[in-house]
Amino acid sequence: DIFGHEAGDEVLKAVANTVQAQTTGGDVVIRWGGEEILILKSSMSLLDAWLWAESLRCRIESLTVESHGARINLTASMGVTHLPTAALDDDAIAEADKALYLAKSDGRNAVDPVDKVWIGDEVHTVGKRDDLNLLQKRDTLLERLHQRLGPTQWNHITTHCTTTADMAVQIARLMSRDEQEQRRLYTSAMFHDIGKCIIPELLLAKPRPLETMERRVMASHSRFSRWIASELGADAGMCADIGLHHSRYDDPNEKQGGKHVSLSARILTVADAVVTMLDERPYQQAKTLSAALYELRHERGRQFDPYVVDAAHRLESI
Repeated sequence: DIFGHEAGDEVLKAVANTVQAQTTGGDVVIRWGGEEILILKSSMSLLDAWLWAESLRCRIESLTVESHGARINLTASMGVTHLPTAALDDDAIAEADKALYLAKSDGRNAVDPVDKVWIGDEVHTVGKRDDLNLLQKRDTLLERLHQRLGPTQWNHITTHCTTTADMAVQIARLMSRDEQEQRRLYTSAMFHDIGKCIIPELLLAKPRPLETMERRVMASHSRFSRWIASELGADAGMCADIGLHHSRYDDPNEKQGGKHVSLSARILTVADAVVTMLDERPYQQAKTLSAALYELRHERGRQFDPYVVDAAHRLESI
């Protein structure tokens, strides 16, 4: 609407050409509304469909359309579902459409899977409980999700979060942060990976380093974690810390974090990294604390805040 109908037509042509290049003869592409496209594509799993959609989103994001001297940068929000061909009906399409609108409402230019829809229903149910505090709401949500999650998903959103929260508080104490900040940091850490309940078990349990698109899908867990925390009642500052817990210290982009994020988020980044290195993962053996702290020192001032790294090195003497 801002650039006019002629520019809109050019955008649709550019997107259509990109979609055509990403699809095969067996795929079905339908213009579903003014700016919506329905794509029916064979895939082995929800993860495969998500990876394909993320690749398409990145290609669309790289497009620039020129119209009457104006340069239009494109983005796309997508909802993804996976089901047997025989189960394809209006309800299945409606579920994918709900995932699309969740992606739009959570910042746009993103791919959201249909699992976010049913998890979102559970989040909203728990979020209405005025008799529970934030951590109690988290525990109640996990109880409601448990039976539908895989073992790796469950480990990430429970054991890993708890261990990271304890580690973050230890580092905060070494930096002489006050009790209130420590409590807020603990709560943020308890939520930092809760978004992995939406990341497929198949991806979390990969026994090898992730490929580029797999890393992009995995990175979306920070956005999901922030979203869940917000829906359960976490304040804006806490949600920002949760969403930025993988930001690099040397990132010059203020919107992405770096030196511009809060100290709590920078502590959480280091605590999460240490706990991950100490843990046995499908793709890596557990490191000793000394080895983990060596890795921190190597990234001091680059990936990690140098002052937080210095504090973390005092963990060896605790």
